[in-house]
Amino acid sequence: MPRRDAGAHLVSEVKAALPGLLGEDTTDAYVWIACDTATPRTLASYARKEMAVPKERVNALGYRRAG
Repeated sequence: MPRRDAGAHLVSEVKAALPGLLGEDTTDAYVWIACDTATPRTLASYARKEMAVPKERVNALGYRRAG
């Protein structure tokens, strides 16, 4: 996905898609996030706090700087 708006577009797209991908029971879901270094924390927090994915089932990695 193209990065624009300092990653805000990526975050909003993932937040819109994730509920449909995970379904209602997120206790056995696994979320793996890899993107620019500024965005993984936001997406991991969303998966854990708002989608109730267990902390041990969320892996987030920032692997490059945007730009």
